[in-house]
Amino acid sequence: MSEIINLSEVRNQFVKKRSEMNDKQIDAFLGFDSRKDKILSLFSIRYRPAKKLINEGVLVYVYIYKISYVLNNNSNYFKSWILFSPSLKYEENPAEYRKISAELDYFLKSHDKRYKKFIRQLENNENDFSLFELPFEYFKEKVFVSTIYTKEKVNPSLKVGVNICLLNRKVSKNIIFLPEKFYI
Repeated sequence: MSEIINLSEVRNQFVKKRSEMNDKQIDAFLGFDSRKDKILSLFSIRYRPAKKLINEGVLVYVYIYKISYVLNNNSNYFKSWILFSPSLKYEENPAEYRKISAELDYFLKSHDKRYKKFIRQLENNENDFSLFELPFEYFKEKVFVSTIYTKEKVNPSLKVGVNICLLNRKVSKNIIFLPEKFYI
């Protein structure tokens, strides 16, 4: 997202569209719309929780600070590392995530021995996280890192910066990027 989209407007649009969606449209939303993808969804551990998130998830701002393109014989994915904070300050001013991203960059380069374990985990691109909490004593607020895999066909122009995701920790550890068709 080059410019920050008004979250309350997107929430209103999404609630309306979600109520009108049938199972086929939900599958397309998740990137499981082809016959091959439908078969793969039967074996995917993320499919059912993701489907539930569509109905019970909450839209929030997150910040992608790193993206990797993953080639796969079935589908191509973006692996994204996101920052998320439950603080209302980020909902009111999501551009504040840029400061946290800069602090994270500085944190990773600092090689502070107190945080050696955290730094090693975050620098390893093979690691996957589900709301991995960053050290509060360093960042002075509750901030999480998560990794998310998104099919390229669902959000083809995913970029570093502020984005909108669906999450609900009571439903699933998954976080889903809201496809652009909901706010473009």
